[in-house]
Amino acid sequence: MASLLVNPVLNGQIEGLLFGYSVEAAGPYTSDAINDVVVGAPAGLNLGTLTGGLSLDVLVSNLLSGQILGGSAYVFPGNGILNVGVSANAAARLQASSSGLLGSAANLFGYSIRGVEGLTGVKNGNILVGAPVSGVLSNVVGGLQLKAGSLSLFAKQTGAIASPVAPVQTLSSPRSTSVLTLLQGSGQVLDASLMYGASMDNMMDINCDNFADIIVGEPLSSNVPVLGANVTGGSAYVYLGKADGTYQATPIWTLTPTTSPLLGVNATSLVGFSVAGAGHTNGPGTHIRSLVGGPANSLDFGSGLLNLGNTAGTLVSYAADNNGLGKAYLFDGDLCGIVVLPATLLSFKAEKQNNKVALEWISVDEHDLDKYELERSTDGINFSPIAIVFAKGEQKNTYTYPDDRPVQGNNYYRLRIVDNNGKHTYSNTQVVQFNQKLPGLITAAPNPARQQVNIRLDGYERGNYTLRLYNTSGVLLEMRKVNLREHQQTEMMNRSRNMISGVYLVTLHDENNNKVGTVRVVFNEQ
Repeated sequence: MASLLVNPVLNGQIEGLLFGYSVEAAGPYTSDAINDVVVGAPAGLNLGTLTGGLSLDVLVSNLLSGQILGGSAYVFPGNGILNVGVSANAAARLQASSSGLLGSAANLFGYSIRGVEGLTGVKNGNILVGAPVSGVLSNVVGGLQLKAGSLSLFAKQTGAIASPVAPVQTLSSPRSTSVLTLLQGSGQVLDASLMYGASMDNMMDINCDNFADIIVGEPLSSNVPVLGANVTGGSAYVYLGKADGTYQATPIWTLTPTTSPLLGVNATSLVGFSVAGAGHTNGPGTHIRSLVGGPANSLDFGSGLLNLGNTAGTLVSYAADNNGLGKAYLFDGDLCGIVVLPATLLSFKAEKQNNKVALEWISVDEHDLDKYELERSTDGINFSPIAIVFAKGEQKNTYTYPDDRPVQGNNYYRLRIVDNNGKHTYSNTQVVQFNQKLPGLITAAPNPARQQVNIRLDGYERGNYTLRLYNTSGVLLEMRKVNLREHQQTEMMNRSRNMISGVYLVTLHDENNNKVGTVRVVFNEQ
C-alpha cells in the first residue's frame, strides 16, 4: 500500500510523507460493518507553491485554516475477500479541525493512531488520532502558551463519506503556562504541555458506568518549579467515556512520577511516551490498571503519584523500580465503587455532650449534592440511618445533629453522602463511648393510623422482648415475641378486623416480664 499522493516531486500536492508511520486496526469505520484499517502520514507537506501547482486562493485558504504542512490519516476499507482483505483505495482522509492561523500547521497529525474499543474489547469503528505538536505555533505566537498537542476523535460513519473528515471531538492538555511566567523570576511554576497525544490506548471501564475510557500520554509535560529537576518529566491522563461516544473534557486521573529533590535528574524522562490499558493484571474481578512508560527516566524515589482534582495524591508502587535508564509505571486508577462527588467534606466530628452525642460536619462546593444520611453502628460494621439532612447547596456549610439515644458502649458514626443522581460515598467514621446506660424509647408511626403501625424500639439492650397490644379496658388483643438485634429496630403491627376506631396501648416487656416501654396508638376509621 503506497502513499496516496505520490505524484512526481515538484509536480503537485504531496501530503503523504511518512505514510505508514503509524498503523492500526480501525474496526468497522465505514458503514458496511466490515473491519477497516487506518494509516498515519504525519509529515504532511505541500510543495505545490514552488511550481505554481496551487493557486494563490488555495494557498491562502490552507494558511488561514491552519492546515499548511498538516498531517493526515487514511482509512482503507476492508472488503471481506479472502486473501485480499483491504481495498487499495482509501475511503476517507482524516485531518485535524481547522483552527485558524497556524493552528494545525506542521502538527504531526497521524503520529499515533488507535481504534476505539467498547466494553468487551471489540473495536467499535471510532478512531483516535494524535497530533503531538498541534497548535505549537499558534499557542506561542497567538496566546503565548507553552502548549502543544491534541487528540482527535473520529466517529464511525453511517453513510457516504466526504473527505477530508473532521473530528467530532478534540482533546488537549489540561496544562498550560504563559511564556510571560518565565519572565517573572525564579521559583515560578512551569506548567508546560508538550507532545500531548503522542500515545494513547483504550482503558476498558474504570468507573463501572458502562462507558469505555481512554488514557493519553504527554511525554514532555511538567508541573514543577522552573529550577526543579523534573522540568519536562512527562505525564499521562485518563479520560472517562460518555454516552455519546465522546469523552469528558477534563481527565479524571493525572499520572506522573515523583522525583527525589536530591537525586532527581529527570529533565527529559519522557513519562507518557508509551501508555497502555493494562486491564485486570491481578486476574478477573480485580482493579483495572494502566501502564505508563518513561524510557529516559532515572534516579527517582520508586513511587508514582496519582492526582485526582485538587485532592492529595496517592502513592503506588512501580512496575519496574531501579535506577537504570528508563522505567515503566503501573497505576491503579480503578474507580468502581468510588464516586467523585461535587462536594468536599472539610471535617466530620462527633463529641459526647452530657447524655447526647453532638455531630457536626463542614462541607464546601455542594454543586450537585442531594443529601447526607447520618448512620450509626454499635460494632463499626453494620450501620443503620438515624437522620437525613438535605444539602444547602451553598459555597460553605456547617451542619449539626444531636443523637439523643446513644447506646452503652461504643457508638460509631459516618455520613453517607448522596448526589442528585443517587451515587454515594462515605465519610470517615467517628467513635464515641458511653459508659452509662440510658433508658430505651418506644414510638409509633404513623399515629394516628388506619391499618398498619410501625413500632420503633430505640436504645434497648439486645435480647428477647414481648410486645403487647391492649385496648383502654385492659383487654389483651395481641402478643408477640421480639428478638432485638439492633440498637434501633422496627416492628410492624396490623389492625385486626374486630378492632374499632379508638385509642390503644402498646407495651414492651423484657425477659423478666418487666414493662420497659409504653406508647399510645390511635386507629382512625377505615
